[in-house]
Amino acid sequence: MNSRLGYFTISFLMLILSLYMFFSTVVNGRSGLEMAFLPFSLFIMFFTLGYLYPQFKKNDERHKLIQQKAMFYHYFILMGYLFIFFILLANNMINLSAQTVIAILGALIIATINILFIIFSKIY
Repeated sequence: MNSRLGYFTISFLMLILSLYMFFSTVVNGRSGLEMAFLPFSLFIMFFTLGYLYPQFKKNDERHKLIQQKAMFYHYFILMGYLFIFFILLANNMINLSAQTVIAILGALIIATINILFIIFSKIY
């Protein structure tokens, strides 16, 4: 991608896809609602990349600092996600399949790192 418009277009398409998946599972009464989380996290990712494109296009020291800080804090947040899922699953507070847990964790990972990019781009 070489333009903001491309990122925003793909993010809009991912938003439409996630809303379609969400409403189709709710209306039909089927399970699998968590599969709408992954396209929604991709919406967040592409929107963030479009928003930060002018800053990340330069690939300078600031860009590398933002990536380093985001990855550092993302590691600890990910450990928190895993700890929470472990506690909830071990104590039978929630009953999820492995596919569901992986889909939810994947969506959380994608969304978290991109939100951290925005936070650290505002700080630095």
